[in-house]
Amino acid sequence: MRKLPIMVWILVLLAGAVTACDDDTKTDDAYPYACDEPWCRPEAGAGQPARAVDVVFVIENTLDTRSEIEDLRSYIAMFLQRLRAANDGLPDLHFGVVTTDLGTAPYNVPGCQREGGDSGRFLKGVNNSCTNPVGQNYVVDVAPRGCTISRGAGGACASHDCTETHCGAAAFVGADGAPREPIGLTLAIDEQGCPRCRNYRGQTLDQVLHCILDVGDSGCGQEQSLEAMRQALVVVPEGNERFLRPAAALQVTLLNDGEDCSASDPVLFSLEEDDLAALGQLTSFRCTEFGVVCDEPWVRPMEVGELTYTNCRPREAGDPGALLHPVSGYVDDLRALKPSGLLLATAIGGPFDGTITVYRWDEENEVQWSKPVCQYARPSVRLTSLVRALARDAADADLAFASICGDLSAPLTAWGDQLTSFTTARCTGLPLAGCPDPAFAFGAARLTALPYRFAAVCAPTCAVFETTGAGDPIELPPCPRDHASGHPAEVDPALPVPACFHVTYDPGCALPCSLDDPAPCHPVANPWWGPSRGAAIAISRRAAPTEAPTITFTCEGLPLFETGCADGLDEDMDGRVDAADPDCR
Repeated sequence: MRKLPIMVWILVLLAGAVTACDDDTKTDDAYPYACDEPWCRPEAGAGQPARAVDVVFVIENTLDTRSEIEDLRSYIAMFLQRLRAANDGLPDLHFGVVTTDLGTAPYNVPGCQREGGDSGRFLKGVNNSCTNPVGQNYVVDVAPRGCTISRGAGGACASHDCTETHCGAAAFVGADGAPREPIGLTLAIDEQGCPRCRNYRGQTLDQVLHCILDVGDSGCGQEQSLEAMRQALVVVPEGNERFLRPAAALQVTLLNDGEDCSASDPVLFSLEEDDLAALGQLTSFRCTEFGVVCDEPWVRPMEVGELTYTNCRPREAGDPGALLHPVSGYVDDLRALKPSGLLLATAIGGPFDGTITVYRWDEENEVQWSKPVCQYARPSVRLTSLVRALARDAADADLAFASICGDLSAPLTAWGDQLTSFTTARCTGLPLAGCPDPAFAFGAARLTALPYRFAAVCAPTCAVFETTGAGDPIELPPCPRDHASGHPAEVDPALPVPACFHVTYDPGCALPCSLDDPAPCHPVANPWWGPSRGAAIAISRRAAPTEAPTITFTCEGLPLFETGCADGLDEDMDGRVDAADPDCR
């Protein structure tokens, strides 16, 4: 795309000065903005504002987690409340629950005798005893296709012409001719008066989830959280078909009170005498010893007392001491399913700070255990590693893991908000030339030190394309500024064009510092508000598409930080020049 010279952007900025407030005495032509090569470069991105979300909970179903499962069931309504707060209400939802029970075959460990355990299959509560859902063991709650829905103030539906036909499988056929939803969905009206296609009846969504999350407490005590996740989503056992949808965002939440034990070699579970000598007693510590490595070598048998190990991390592929699948393989599995902008991996487990303390209490018994870090929970090293590896930035990494000993309401609410953000807009990869402070331009607090008259302008130049199935890319026009001030709702029946794009502000696109940001980025003293200071591409349509298209875009970008510290220019357009910018200190 042709790059615009700096004077064009100066004129764009000056155009906003007529209507914007001003708190600065500098004259416009004296302010030293710069957009020189190579820093004023096209910023390309891709993604789809997904109106569909697939949610999977992988839950340890043993006596140890009975109370935590009850907490989860109590707070799941808060998670749903955040999803319902999305534009146009609840996204198209699939929700499934699997357990960590994969058995221990060929070894007959007490409590693990069922070969394959639950095999990663979605369950409707203990022994599939829940009345709902019907037809599948996972929940389906989606908007009808092919009918007109009019929304009024507050997201309530004023009218619609949807019938049962619009919930049939034929209504959800994708570009490849395959239906995206299962057969048997029925038309229902939600709390907002809006039509939905569901595979449950006679209960609210909250009640259905409350039941299917009760997985019981009689599962195998050798919890294989990560492998159960893989079985459910990658291997796809019978009954899990059509759960994952190509254009849907995906959330995976793993609940385990200790270490994951996803065995690459079943000898890990052996109770045979020769193996006991080599592997130690079959406790949860065996999964730690052969799935985690620390700076200090494991001592077994150890003297009565405690030993603390530091810099502990999952054993990697090729480690001769590993008897568990490497965490990196599960990271790759999830990345192969979804790009980062459509993937949220979270965990509820034993807190882990890099250290593990091991204890032995009986001189007559050589049994060793990892010391609990809160209540009875032991460090969840492998789960922590997975969610941190898949987090987009430091803030996401901190939110992705929740202590199993803490209040689950806050993390479930935060995860609902994160998942909702996937349904609305896509962050651009850099701040946008012509929109240097999207937060202020859209009514939030300034993120830069720019004068008001500059910060208030958001008029970037972007080219946005959508592609459906195997079709050719189609360029979308900017949303008309004389309709809804240029920022219509995601679905707007009165939209003058079939589809259009607009740049908006998304707080999830304005994070103080990310894991990849080097000094001098500092979350308090010098935040960069990456990746884009909140700039995001949003798509509006006259009617919801049958199949969500892929969105690609190219915009004129700005550097996230100052690139010259003695040139008298403000390359990153944050209102600070050279030595006045902390980037230059």
